[in-house]
Amino acid sequence: MLDEERKKRFNAIEEQVKPLLQVAFVPWIGVVYVKLLEKADE
Repeated sequence: MLDEERKKRFNAIEEQVKPLLQVAFVPWIGVVYVKLLEKADE
């Protein structure tokens, strides 16, 4: 019973956090990509 409640709560939090993570993650992909390009130029 307790596990079910915990799972529901976790899923609800995950649903709220996922879009934020995706939005925050996109700029990082760009930063990493630019860094890799700079390394390739050297």
